[in-house]
Amino acid sequence: MGAEFGWIVPEEEIALVLNNGLAGIVEAIGDSTLPDLVQRIYFNLPDATRTTLVGWWSAHLPKIIHGYPHFEVELPCYAVVIDPEEQVQQFGGDADHEAVLTTGEHVIVFGERWRPTIGVIAYAENADVARWMYQFAKFTIARGRRELADVFPHAQRLSGRDLKPEAFPNGGRFRFARVLQVQVEHDQLDAARDDLGSTDDFLSDTEVTDGFPR
Repeated sequence: MGAEFGWIVPEEEIALVLNNGLAGIVEAIGDSTLPDLVQRIYFNLPDATRTTLVGWWSAHLPKIIHGYPHFEVELPCYAVVIDPEEQVQQFGGDADHEAVLTTGEHVIVFGERWRPTIGVIAYAENADVARWMYQFAKFTIARGRRELADVFPHAQRLSGRDLKPEAFPNGGRFRFARVLQVQVEHDQLDAARDDLGSTDDFLSDTEVTDGFPR
């Protein structure tokens, strides 16, 4: 059976958009447009602060990890976590509709709607750096709404908050964090072969006389 339906891992899509944003930083460094990009992202900051940010982004490219950082060497980083998710709609008997694949196969599509909240946590050993990283993530995800709409067509909402500074589990220095919460809604779809086909298929292969199939 074709691969036209299947479940997605939602946090992968958020991580992909964030990674594309970081690739934009590298590109801006290469073509000397980083000051312009920094001005767009941090528009209301003083010139001196934006100059500092140009220098910081030129020297640092935060990692993207899934789950929480456990060691200081992982900083600065973006931690992508589920925070949390829930099923918000279940279609009747899980069966959503019948469909015909591009291969011509008839399938029954099973669907349910989910609402994950994906946390993008900016971690750094400096509180200001965590704030600047958070701002970058917010800008990048917001600018990626159209791309994300292909996967999350029903809703996209952003919110954020500071997290309490905490020490690493191994007794290291404190880490500072601010989280961008990306709440989305999407359908998880799966399909199974419909061996009975459709009424149209039955009639198309059947001789019809006097308005009755033979």
